[in-house]
Amino acid sequence: MFQRLSGSALASLYGTNGSILENHHIDHTIRILRIKQCDIFVNLTATDDQRVMRLLRQIILATDLENHVQLVPKIRALASRGSYDPSNVEHHLQLLSILVTASDLSDQCKPWVNTRVAASLIYKEFFHQGDSEKSLDIKPTHSMDRHKAFIPDLQISFLDSIVLPCFQILSDLIPECALTVETIKNNRQVWLTLSNAVKSNRIPNYTTDRLFAGQFDHFFDSTSVPRS
Repeated sequence: MFQRLSGSALASLYGTNGSILENHHIDHTIRILRIKQCDIFVNLTATDDQRVMRLLRQIILATDLENHVQLVPKIRALASRGSYDPSNVEHHLQLLSILVTASDLSDQCKPWVNTRVAASLIYKEFFHQGDSEKSLDIKPTHSMDRHKAFIPDLQISFLDSIVLPCFQILSDLIPECALTVETIKNNRQVWLTLSNAVKSNRIPNYTTDRLFAGQFDHFFDSTSVPRS
């Protein structure tokens, strides 16, 4: 949305079919793959190369949040019914799409400190965009407003609405992925404990900058499980 509202170069180049950033990613991925030293598909036939490029476009577009939200009910139904058929082209594409999105979200499957570092980097980027939006008299969303965002609660909402559903579906389809769900739940508990501690004043002088600097990491052990 910001790309469109700001009239950015990316919006001009990739804005005709929606998914501006994802279309940008597709374009650059293909450009890199066409470099001689990077062409991992050099030995494919022309037909197979076209098929791979089409698949590449589809799974990158699936990482667009709007597209992902539309996909989730379909693949959740497959997982809950146990009706996934690897020989079914549509089923296979849906699995690849959820795998790519899971890869995009994989920092949420790591121990607490790794997750906190990743969140810090992401929110710094969000806040930078929010500052840019304010300079254009555009009201930023809550998560992109450095003066309003309370990251522990935003992370809990993000885990509940996007991350956990994605990995729960994946673990239903691939049972070996169940450990990722447990790790995400542990990290969610850390965010919840941190949120409650701040709201009850058990953590004094909380600031986003202190969170970014890791000054609350000592409240939790290395396995992401809150200390009692």
